[in-house]
Amino acid sequence: MTKTPSETELLQRIEELENLWKRAHADYQNLEKRVEQERMEQRKKIIKDVVKVFLPIFATLKQASEHIQDAGLTIVVKQLFGTLTALGIEQIVTVGKAFDPKEMDAVDTRESREDGKVVEELASGYRYGDMLIQPAKVVVGKKPQGEEKTKNTQSKNATTTDTPDE
Repeated sequence: MTKTPSETELLQRIEELENLWKRAHADYQNLEKRVEQERMEQRKKIIKDVVKVFLPIFATLKQASEHIQDAGLTIVVKQLFGTLTALGIEQIVTVGKAFDPKEMDAVDTRESREDGKVVEELASGYRYGDMLIQPAKVVVGKKPQGEEKTKNTQSKNATTTDTPDE
């Protein structure tokens, strides 16, 4: 004879199986989310890699359009820039901004009243979301040495006080 489980044992077994099913279902949902996130990251990486290879060509065309007055070339450059924008690629704004070593490479410095700010952009920088594709190549302003010495002298004079001789 086989022993038949009691009603309590059957209810416990049902509860165990329900919990197992819930865990398996939650694990599957988490897996789906993780796979989707990995797909998005892979997509971003592919776009970044393709755009990185494409940017030097774009820069050459852009420079050519600045020096050669050709309507066709200008249209192509605008279309290419529009395509980059549609992909979510952003050009980094640099001139007049504080130098940011995370997004810019300082190629040179130049005397300027704008100490620590970008005074000229030599090559555009681009980012895709939070990923840097290409840093901007910039010239950073620094205060002329004469002004710096004058300020240092003034601040030293301001901090020393005249004390009477004893």
